[in-house]
Amino acid sequence: MSLKAFHIVFIISAILLDLAFGILTFKHYIANSNPVYLFLGLLSFVFGVALLAYGVWFLNELKKLK
Repeated sequence: MSLKAFHIVFIISAILLDLAFGILTFKHYIANSNPVYLFLGLLSFVFGVALLAYGVWFLNELKKLK
């Protein structure tokens, strides 16, 4: 597996894990009403969107190299 392919797989898995963690913390927030869970969930979704934007940027840069 090339370094580029590994990077793409790593970014995709990081996005999925980040969004799954966000969903889990929102479920805990609904059950416990602890604002820390709400903060962590929102922060997780923000990082997930940032990783998604980075992934799109990276794929566009790869297309420019070819």
